[in-house]
Amino acid sequence: MDLIYGYAQLTIINASGAEANSGFSRRSDDKPVQVIETLKPGLEVMLATPFEDSLEHTIYASRAWTFQERLLASRCVVLLDGRTYFHCRRGFFTEDINIDAKGRQHSQMEMYRLPIDVLNELAGYRSFARAVQEYSKRNLTDENDALNGFAGTQNVLSSKVYSSFFQGLPAAQFDLALLWQPEGRLRRRKGFPSWSWAGWEGYVSFQPLLNEMWYKKLHRWLHFHTFIVWYRFCTKTNQWKPVWNEEDHRAACKYYKAPYLYAGYVKATEGVSDPYGRSSEPLSWLPKGRTTLPSPLDGEIGVSSTALLAFWTYCTSFRVEIGPDNPDSKDDSQNQADRPPGKDFSSNGNAKPPAGLRYFDLHDCNGNVCGYLDVDCSQTVQTGAVLDVLVLCEAELSKKEDDVEDPWRVGYAAELVEKWSAVVVMAVMWQDGVAERVALGKLMRAALEKGVSGGDGEGGWRRAEKVWREVLLR
Repeated sequence: MDLIYGYAQLTIINASGAEANSGFSRRSDDKPVQVIETLKPGLEVMLATPFEDSLEHTIYASRAWTFQERLLASRCVVLLDGRTYFHCRRGFFTEDINIDAKGRQHSQMEMYRLPIDVLNELAGYRSFARAVQEYSKRNLTDENDALNGFAGTQNVLSSKVYSSFFQGLPAAQFDLALLWQPEGRLRRRKGFPSWSWAGWEGYVSFQPLLNEMWYKKLHRWLHFHTFIVWYRFCTKTNQWKPVWNEEDHRAACKYYKAPYLYAGYVKATEGVSDPYGRSSEPLSWLPKGRTTLPSPLDGEIGVSSTALLAFWTYCTSFRVEIGPDNPDSKDDSQNQADRPPGKDFSSNGNAKPPAGLRYFDLHDCNGNVCGYLDVDCSQTVQTGAVLDVLVLCEAELSKKEDDVEDPWRVGYAAELVEKWSAVVVMAVMWQDGVAERVALGKLMRAALEKGVSGGDGEGGWRRAEKVWREVLLR
């Protein structure tokens, strides 16, 4: 679809249609009324409803398949509520507003809401993040089309992130692409992996678990603060292979015009064994001589092997308690909340979670708060439960998380001095030895030594040792 819309001279969009098969409405005598007020002789003003405000309430704007039309088309004529609009990559025009003396018409749209502007982002990964965020708000009649409806957009985004995609995530920035977060209640999609945004129906975004650094210093973060060697299963060879490989990167940079904008994994240099080209001096808290190669795949699991991730990381457990700022979440049917993109929420802050989300504090074996999880209300997580968490990468604490009144300071005041004192964790549940994502959050790295293995029946908790283990994640 990216080629169809990209090469089309003009795309005509009937935004007033009630369904995909609706035809164009006949031009009637009931034209839209212009609200015009005369302020003084020779000076008139007109009330104009912003195009995006009118569009966002239409069936057209709620359909996932239509997202790529305005995003990928170079020129669009939009028919909406009896008016005609035109927009391209350089401007926006409507029939009831005159152009200025220089032949231009000033856009009244908020550009961050204009889908076509997503592809004008200089930072390739940010383009991807914004596109997924907008796409996930929309509805699909057939849930099996979750990636098909995004395929055209994904093809265009490949040239911006210089990467192939795996299950809707760019391989060259895979560690970061896994850190999407729910913005309300989600519903599990069958046939897609739990670790991908495509595996869930509902609004998601890439809020900065890593703060502003997540796109400004992406290359450096991937090189020095990630460590997992991600593998996917190749059905052609019946073997595991890295999600990202240097051959794909070399081909991408050769084909696209601006490889100097690339921010992602790099070819391993001499003396570096990590296939993702990470630093030759691994993170000091990782085990020496650690295993990273996955074991041969068990045939019983191979039915859905194409969506599996295999990797090694630290795993431990913590007790979860629902945070004090959570509202009553017994009925969350109306929960597609628009929390501002990029706003950093956590259960230990002052902000309450939006509808459809619950914040859980993580407690170590001493009962101290050592982290948090953002859990959408479709998950059956009960306060007081013990959850397994997998370490994904290093992270900084935000200014709010490092506040002087933060409950983390009770047991981890000394560790808060260090810049990279936290890790991003994924809470998981297991089924037949295979993990599924439950939620993401942050954890004080020092708490890895203070995991919880269970209660002693008198309010105390036994310490659990962190384990370097192989994980299959679907």
